[in-house]
Order: sequence, then structure tokens, then C-alpha cells
Amino acid sequence: MAATSRRLAIILGTTLSAAAGLSACAPPTAYQTPRFPFAARYAGAEARPPVLLSNARWWTRMNDPVLNRLVARALSDNLSLAQARARTEAARAAAAAVLAATFSLDLKTTLTHVAVTVYLYLAAVVLAGFVAKNPIAHTRLIYAAWTFAAVVAAGAALAGYFGLLPGAAELFTKYGRASGTFKDPNVFGPFLVAPILYMAHVALERSWTRMLVPLAVAGFLALAVLLSFSRGAWMNLAAATAIYAIRVVGSVRCG
Repeated sequence: MAATSRRLAIILGTTLSAAAGLSACAPPTAYQTPRFPFAARYAGAEARPPVLLSNARWWTRMNDPVLNRLVARALSDNLSLAQARARTEAARAAAAAVLAATFSLDLKTTLTHVAVTVYLYLAAVVLAGFVAKNPIAHTRLIYAAWTFAAVVAAGAALAGYFGLLPGAAELFTKYGRASGTFKDPNVFGPFLVAPILYMAHVALERSWTRMLVPLAVAGFLALAVLLSFSRGAWMNLAAATAIYAIRVVGSVRCG
């Protein structure tokens, strides 16, 4: 009985093994992709261009001013990789400059240079923050203040160059060149370039009857630049005027 059971078990195992081997060698049947019926269009659907979620401004639909301010701050403070890298390199350069200053042989002059550099860094940060608060209004305010300072400096320079006031020539000219309230005519001249273009821009934004004042201010400042006899200032003014004219013509064509 036991021998018969073992014989049946061997036969059964052999049969199953052979069946499995044959099934593995059998060619597979061709796969048929199931087909699902899809509607050509949905009822009530309108064809609209895709809108990126970053440009959708979906949060404004909440009518929550606090949320709007938070999202605006997050978007403005979210630096790109290039900006972050530029800031890192600037910080490294500043740290290297301070470290190099410790090896200077003239410590007094070096400390003055480092102090001026730190002041310029801080001034740039303050001005950037001030402009970012209200870009259009604060930029106009900065240019208006710059123009006022330029008119004062140019007035002093012309008074000194033409000898309109006693002792003005000694104070406001250098080597027979108009310098105004600056020590160097080569610094005085370029300082007036931006206000000249700003006054020209203000004139172009006004009507014909209101253009005279800004154009007169621009001409007054241009005369001061001419009398500074600074070739760098002349080239600066010529290049800036050409670039501004190209931009104006391009914007008019696009408009």
C-alpha cells in the first residue's frame, strides 16, 4: 500500500512538472487593448487657454487683504537661484576686502576706505528697500531730490565759472573748470547726467505748454556739464541720451 502511494505521488509530480514546463514554452496570446468610449466634448465645456497656477492669482478671490499682503511679500522676497548666488558672491567679496584690509601698511587710509565701502553697502540696501516699498512714487521722489541737488550744484558751478559772486570762482571751480559743490569736475559732470534725462522724460510726459520748465532745467544742467570740461561726463551724457532716445522710439512703435 505504501509502495503504491509513493508510485502515485511520483507520477503526479512528474505530470505537474511536465505541464508547467510546456505552459512556459507556449506562445503568449496577443494583448488586446481595452477600448473605452469617450465623449468628443462635454456639455457646457468652453474652450479656454490653460492658465498656470502661479499666474492665476487665485488667492485674490478670497477677498482677504492679509492673505494678499502675505502672498505679495512672499513673491517679492522669493529670490531666484541667480540672485541668491549673486548675493553670496557679493558677501564673500566684502568679507575678502575686510580681511585684506588687515594686511594694509596704511591703516588710517584703509579704515577710511572700509568705512566708505560699508556706508555704500548700507545706503544701497536702504535705497533698495525704500524703492521696493512703493516703486513708482519713491523712484520719482528720489529723482526729484537728485534733480534739486543737481540744480544747486550747477548753480554754484555757473556762479563760480562766470564770477557772479565774490569768491565764488575759488570755491566752485577747479583749474578753470566748473566743479560746483564737488571737489573734482570729473565727478561733478557725471552727477548731472541722470537729472538731465529725468527732466527730459518729465517734459515728454507733459503737454506742449508745460514742457518749458523741465526743458529749461535740463538745458541749465547741460550747460554745467559742458563747462565742467569733463570728457567722461560728455561721453556719459551722449551715450545716455542715445540709449534713452532709442528706448523712447521703441516704446512709441510698440505702442
